Amino acid sequence: MHRIEKLLQPLRDIFAAVFFVPVGMLIDPSAIYNHFPLILLISLITVLGKILSTCMGGMITGQSFSDALRIGFSMTQIGEFSFIIIGMGVALQATNSELYPIIVAISAMTTFITPYFIRLSGPIATYVETIFPPNTQQK
Repeated sequence: MHRIEKLLQPLRDIFAAVFFVPVGMLIDPSAIYNHFPLILLISLITVLGKILSTCMGGMITGQSFSDALRIGFSMTQIGEFSFIIIGMGVALQATNSELYPIIVAISAMTTFITPYFIRLSGPIATYVETIFPPNTQQK
């Protein structure tokens, strides 16, 4: 296992450089500063919406509440596909070009906080399960 990791590490580093350096270059600090309340609001709505919708999807498919909540907390980020969508919107003049750095900032923010949400998902799921009556929990 360690041998395979050692062999693939240069490839991993190249992909990281190819993806994260251009994304970092898209972040405009002045746009973040000027639109910080909006970025926080949209990030909060995104995180809560993804937690709720993914958690409900997990429960609908038969997962326990604890597992569904952990799944929801693991899916809080928006990814690079949002860059493609906003880029197409700007190219087709369907959206304002000022939205692009805002979306990039939201993606960076949600990507940064997702590991913390994953770490918190276990204790939060355990706590929430103690609040709900046993007959509402699927096993």
